Amino acid sequence: KTSINYNLLCLLLFENLKKKPDLFKSLPQLNDKTYTGNNHPFIDIDGNKISSDKIISLFDYEKIYKFYDSKETNNILEIGAGSGRLTECILTLKKNINYTICDIPPSIYIAYERMKVAFPNKKIGNLIDHNNPIELNKKILENDINFIFPHQLRFIEDNFFSIVIAVDCLHE
Repeated sequence: KTSINYNLLCLLLFENLKKKPDLFKSLPQLNDKTYTGNNHPFIDIDGNKISSDKIISLFDYEKIYKFYDSKETNNILEIGAGSGRLTECILTLKKNINYTICDIPPSIYIAYERMKVAFPNKKIGNLIDHNNPIELNKKILENDINFIFPHQLRFIEDNFFSIVIAVDCLHE
């Protein structure tokens, strides 16, 4: 019953995504290895491996970039990235972005491992041990993707990030 319900959910999400041609054409760019691999449930529809994470990430991406002018977005902070599904979507579809994830264990480690698989050519910094504000800000600029803990946010320079994203995490 759970599998049938999940498959129906994915089918409904897929059909809604098809109604948005610009967003739909981004679907093949998302990495099947990270969105449907490692025992993540998925369904094959019209030759596309569809998971709820994959399509929901695209819908989240659409909402963020409708609200925020993407030309101004160079430094992004995502609070509570969880597994990194939205992070991966944004970094796949937008180029030249410096991305910082702020989360707690175990999520931060799951997202870190995912980013290493999804972006083997990007410079990824695990900065959780940096407590010197000058050094931390410098390291963030040196990397493409950064990982920090919540207590380190106080060390980040004011107005450093163009946008701060917190999707489905503040209730925790």
